[in-house]
Amino acid sequence: MGILSVLVTTVTFASAFTLPGGYRSAGDSGGAAGTPVLPGSYAFDAFVLADALAFICSLIATCFLLYAGVPAFGLRVRFGNVNFAYGLMMNSGRSLLVAFGWGLYVALHPVARTVPITVVVLMSLLAVFFIKASEGIDSTLFIYPTFPRRQKLSAQDRVLGFFFYVLERFWSYVLIFGIPGIRKWARAK
Repeated sequence: MGILSVLVTTVTFASAFTLPGGYRSAGDSGGAAGTPVLPGSYAFDAFVLADALAFICSLIATCFLLYAGVPAFGLRVRFGNVNFAYGLMMNSGRSLLVAFGWGLYVALHPVARTVPITVVVLMSLLAVFFIKASEGIDSTLFIYPTFPRRQKLSAQDRVLGFFFYVLERFWSYVLIFGIPGIRKWARAK
C-alpha cells in the first residue's frame, strides 16, 4: 500500500504540470505565455480538482503509513493509521480515475466526441469496482453509530447510516463535480 500511495503521489504530481492541451507559447493569442490552453471549462476545472485531490489524499495516506510503521505507537494506533490510510487511498484511486477520464475528455473532446465519453463511462465502472473492493474494510473516516444486531433500526437511523455510507465513499466526487459546477453557476449569474 505504501508503494501504491507513493506511486499515485508521483503520477498526480507529474500530471499537474503536464496539463491536457498544453501551455501557450509566447506567440499565441488569448492569454499570457506559459498559461494553460484549455482553462475555464467545467471539464478542465474538474480535471485539475480531481488531480489535486488524488495527490493530497495519496500524500496524506503516505504520511499515515509512515506513522503506522513507527514502533513507538501502540498497535491500536498503528492499525488505525493503516485503516485511515486505506480509506484515503481508495478516495485517491477514485479521484485518479476521474482525473484520467476528464483529462482524456478535455484533450479529445474537440476532435472526437464518442471516445472521451466512452472513457468517462469506463472510468465510472472502474470506480464502482473500487467501491465494491473497499466493502470489507472498517471505516475510520466517519464514526458510525453502533447498534446491537437484533435491534430494529428506526427510519431516521437508517437514513443517517445510508447518508454516512454514501458520504464516506463519494465525498471526493462531491468535491470534484460540485465545486466546478458551483463555480460555473456563479459565473453565469
